[in-house]
Amino acid sequence: MRHSARLAGVTVGVALGVVVALGLSGCNRFIEGGAGVSYDTHTYVSTSEQPKTVSLIDTRTDEVMWTVEVPVGRKLVVRFVSNYYPQNRSFPDQMRWDLIDPDAVYGGLANEMPVPTSRRLQMELRTPGEFAPNDRPRTAATPAGGAN
Repeated sequence: MRHSARLAGVTVGVALGVVVALGLSGCNRFIEGGAGVSYDTHTYVSTSEQPKTVSLIDTRTDEVMWTVEVPVGRKLVVRFVSNYYPQNRSFPDQMRWDLIDPDAVYGGLANEMPVPTSRRLQMELRTPGEFAPNDRPRTAATPAGGAN
């Protein structure tokens, strides 16, 4: 009994250690509404009812620096890294972004660009009713001999 109790205690301790390590290592879940902590990561899911367009605005000049029309059935993830380019006074931060599957919650972001510290992400809804590329409505087939 003593051996199994000690083994159970070690197992629980290791499990708790893994959970704490993952929490402190910056596991950043890509979920709409955010991970609940300040990772400076933003996630936008585009659906047929709410197709989204996201723009990055330089608030010093009100210039639109970047825009993405998020395709229906995809998710846009944008993450900012502060002072990534310290030698670049005008654009010291980095923006990483990617369009990913809507079910993905982790992963790398393949695109990057320098951005100013003074910035704003602006999301706009497009007109509802768009379809995902592989989700187009199908027309009813007409029987080979015409209508009966």
